[in-house]
Amino acid sequence: MLIKKLFYISIICLFSGCASSPIQTANNQEPKQKLVEKREEKIRTIPEKMPNWVGKGRSNDNDYLYFEGVSIKFSEEKTAWDQAFVHATNQFVKYCGVDVQLIDEYLEIIDQSSSETIDPQIRAKRRELHRAEAFVRRIKVDGRFVEEYVRYEGEILVGRSFKARVLIQVPLNEYNRVQEFKLKQEEEKRLAVEKQRSEKIKKLQNLFQKAEILLREGKIAFALNALNRIKAILKSGFSPEEFSIDKIEIREKEIISNIEWKADTALMQSLEVGESPTSVTSQIIYQHQDQTHPVVDLPILVHTEFGKKRLMPDRQGAIQYHHPAPFNKEGVYQINLTIDSSLLSDQISAEALEHLNQKHLSFAIAVTPPSIEKKARELVTQMAAQWTERYEEKPVNVILGNFTFEESGMANVFIQRFIDLIASELDQSSLFVRKASTALNRSRMRGSSPQKVSPYALAQLSEKEAYLLTGNYIEEENYVRVSSSLKNNHEQVLAGATVKIRRQSIPKNWPLEPSNLHKLRKLEKMLQSARKDNDFELELWLNKGNGALYQEGEELVIGLRSQNNCFLQLFYTDSAYQVKRIFPNQYAVRPEINKGETYILPSEEADYDFKVSCGNVGDSCGVEKLIAFCSTAPLKELPGDEIGYGILSLQETPDHLLDSLMHQAKSNQEIKRSVESATLTSIPKTERSDF
Repeated sequence: MLIKKLFYISIICLFSGCASSPIQTANNQEPKQKLVEKREEKIRTIPEKMPNWVGKGRSNDNDYLYFEGVSIKFSEEKTAWDQAFVHATNQFVKYCGVDVQLIDEYLEIIDQSSSETIDPQIRAKRRELHRAEAFVRRIKVDGRFVEEYVRYEGEILVGRSFKARVLIQVPLNEYNRVQEFKLKQEEEKRLAVEKQRSEKIKKLQNLFQKAEILLREGKIAFALNALNRIKAILKSGFSPEEFSIDKIEIREKEIISNIEWKADTALMQSLEVGESPTSVTSQIIYQHQDQTHPVVDLPILVHTEFGKKRLMPDRQGAIQYHHPAPFNKEGVYQINLTIDSSLLSDQISAEALEHLNQKHLSFAIAVTPPSIEKKARELVTQMAAQWTERYEEKPVNVILGNFTFEESGMANVFIQRFIDLIASELDQSSLFVRKASTALNRSRMRGSSPQKVSPYALAQLSEKEAYLLTGNYIEEENYVRVSSSLKNNHEQVLAGATVKIRRQSIPKNWPLEPSNLHKLRKLEKMLQSARKDNDFELELWLNKGNGALYQEGEELVIGLRSQNNCFLQLFYTDSAYQVKRIFPNQYAVRPEINKGETYILPSEEADYDFKVSCGNVGDSCGVEKLIAFCSTAPLKELPGDEIGYGILSLQETPDHLLDSLMHQAKSNQEIKRSVESATLTSIPKTERSDF
């Protein structure tokens, strides 16, 4: 109803315009609230006259002790009387000097025997009342006095309260009985403390003796645990003369200092990538007087770059760790063995654990890239195993042929060095007999052709029953894969092998890819396109075959044959991609060659020869190219500088040279032309002379 009335008033104010501002006094001040007077009056006492014992506290006569108890004000008179009685009996208990703990324990048992759930504050009040009631049979209430009060707010009566006083009378013999009880309790307590002390000392002695026995069994962790339990008892406040925390910590330190952790295997292993290490073994022992005991219960944690592993010593105190897999990456790998403190932290003291953490052992494994020599041995071993499994022929004559980069017909220093290593392994083999390859002399070249100067033909010319070992090498992400094939003169593969060499194991001065590979591949595409438009057949071959390795300073002999009369120009592209016209020259001025006739350059009668060099720029060896261009009419002389003996160093790059020659030939439809090329790889001179 009140809410509804207020709502109606708000509506009226809204429409009348009075709700927009609060009610104000004439002085623009809020009205003051009227203060209500609160007061309390004592209206009566029972008895009406205050007894003379009120306010005296404790008193006595010849037979009795008297104690006054006072309550605070309560709304219930009975509650005030109970509180005053409790206060008086508590005064007697304090006067006696009795520890109320026994009474409280008794009352606690009474409380727990009830299924009733009692609030802790209510339970405490009830306990005080029970304690007072426990003395009712021996205590007499000798006087009572109560005061009644009323409370007003203004003229309205709002409540009543009572404040009670009680005088209790306690016989002196009751006091004496309590004192006797007190002495008896103190004696029982003393005896109990002494018994407890003796039992604790015995327990400490047993733990200490147990620790010493465990030490002789090599159970260090259990022994330190026993000492830690002694320290826990001492830290609880029990400190007999026979034991102290300092003494126990000194003993812990002595025990740990007598622990020796020694390696049974080498602290450093040296491996190659891909090899598995041998197990690392160590032993933990405890030196006790003149005796040595293997430690069997200390947990070990093995730390490696690949993770952690927990181990336990065996009965001999030995710890053996075996790495689960081969190392596939070079570097130095640490194997650190420590005490696994995480499993001991709740068993032994922090001080002992700190000393134990100083016990550790470290092994190292140095992993290096596998030696290239080992890879060459692996390749020859694989081929030998295949041959032995398939054929009975022994020994096997082998000629080392060319190994090229990615089937390109080109090579570089790396494969030349690797071929040297293969040759060395063949020389040490019990199955293979390495035979020197043979370059064709001029008389043989005259009756030959590019097909007859293939590596297989050269092998047959060198040895009647020899097999050619050739191969290639390919770059992969972290490896160089070398593949080899042992073939007969029908190019049938009889045995083969593949090895993978880590890049890190290859010396930096052994380049893999020919430095001019990309330029020569571009040039080769142009040559292939030009050959398709050849007007007649033109043959070009070398005394060691197309794609052969030539040591620096080695003689180069060139064979030529045309199926049409033509004017020949012979160009040599070195590893620096510089072009020289080597024919015609000072010794062979006439460029004409006849149809079907074989030409050997230089001829047997010539006063000059061609020697392979490693270029003029940086003295670098590499892939080099011979280009033969023959036209039925002479072409315009190309610009260049003579460098001696009629040899011209041209200003054109090989691809521009080819474009220029083709353009000149095509400009006159009556001119027929043909182009051919051959590839060789120049290498630094080595001790071997059988390439």
